[in-house]
Amino acid sequence: MSKGELSQRALELTEDALSMNAANYTVWQYRRKILKHLGSNLKNELTFCREMIEMNPKNYQVWHHRRVIVEWMGDASRELRLTEMIFSQDAKNYHAWEHRQWILRTFKIFDGELDFVDALLKEDVRNNSAWNQRHFTITLTTGFTPEIIDQEIEYVKNAIPKDICNESPWSYLKGVVQHYDGYIGNAGNLERWCQEMYDGGQRSRCLLSFMIDMKEDKMEKEQSSRESLLT
Repeated sequence: MSKGELSQRALELTEDALSMNAANYTVWQYRRKILKHLGSNLKNELTFCREMIEMNPKNYQVWHHRRVIVEWMGDASRELRLTEMIFSQDAKNYHAWEHRQWILRTFKIFDGELDFVDALLKEDVRNNSAWNQRHFTITLTTGFTPEIIDQEIEYVKNAIPKDICNESPWSYLKGVVQHYDGYIGNAGNLERWCQEMYDGGQRSRCLLSFMIDMKEDKMEKEQSSRESLLT
């Protein structure tokens, strides 16, 4: 590096160095400089990067390098499959989810994403990352229109009974109803749905918290409405 050597030999040395410490930012940066200078085959670099990710799936520098190479290539055709492979080992890998969201947002390839998320939630309804991805996908595609909100409320109502003490779908439900200006449509039935569970003897902390949130939100809206009338 001190001599500014940008050669194949130096590239191979960076590979040796990274095999010993994949978190070394300086080595990754130097490697990218060499790749650019040599005009290296970037498909080969993606293969090397995939192997490094498989060995270091929670290493930020590895994922960052992958993103830069994908940007240089302008080709995201391998990326969704790569993240799916990582999720099969760890469905909540933060770096893999961040990479997937960047790919979807940058290359606008959302087709089938909700189906993918649905499959993950059928496998594990507690997967908070998948619930977050569902919100992310809808926000950047259809948006939370009244029809989509009604659809999502029904989706969550079907998921919650699988594990009523699981916070993930309840948190998602809170996020969904916040897109309504007041409780209308299916959101208007939520209070009754919760009350029926409560009357049936259910005392889940998540249920009670959601009911309190609904009451508080309703009171705030009523207070705001009264103040508007007075002014």
